[in-house]
Amino acid sequence: MKLIQCDNCSKFFDGICAFEAIDFSINRGEIISLIGESGSGKSTIAECISGIKNLTTGKVTKIANLKMQYIFQNPGRSFNPKWQMGKSLLEPLKLSKKLENSTQIDVYLDKLKLDKQLLTQYPHECSGGQKQRLAIIRAILCEPDLIIADEVTSGLDSENEQELLKIFKEISLSGVAILFITHNIKTIENFSDQVIVLKQGKIVEKAITKTILDAPKQDYTQKLLAASHYFTSRRKEFVRI
Repeated sequence: MKLIQCDNCSKFFDGICAFEAIDFSINRGEIISLIGESGSGKSTIAECISGIKNLTTGKVTKIANLKMQYIFQNPGRSFNPKWQMGKSLLEPLKLSKKLENSTQIDVYLDKLKLDKQLLTQYPHECSGGQKQRLAIIRAILCEPDLIIADEVTSGLDSENEQELLKIFKEISLSGVAILFITHNIKTIENFSDQVIVLKQGKIVEKAITKTILDAPKQDYTQKLLAASHYFTSRRKEFVRI
């Protein structure tokens, strides 16, 4: 089932192109990764899909009553500085009528290696990585149709990163779609269903993950993979940036 359809979407800021002529769809339970260098338009596309920013041209069509959660790259944007973290987790559950899911908070705290004591602390008392993981827990417990995850692994160590990807994979099997924004290509193998490669605000390649990683068609995608040092044993196959 298609949740979102983006048709010929573009965004300009004072005549400067953030992204242009973007077309793709997101289906229920699908994990799509947006990859590209910094400034390629990944986050702005996500913000326009969510409604945080308005498109300049084009159209985003959503199913009726689409429930969406946005996990920001900067977790500091996610929490009321006057609320303890526990309240920040519970209030959205009340609004989404999912308060019964509060019983799962401890489960996810344990999975993501967080101390329960954090729930009594305020945002300024928590590290960036702790706030990021709490924002992830809150988004999951709201049971949305779609989670937009913007560079959410950037503040996590390898162990927590792998656990998060495992959790995202599990909830996708229950029907939650995930738009996963990353510059870390190492995270998408065995995780994403599809990959969209962006360069200077334009889609240069779009395919299932295995195709992108094993047989990229575009020079830019090949360079991006080479620069990631992911294919150490195959590095000579690609042109380096």
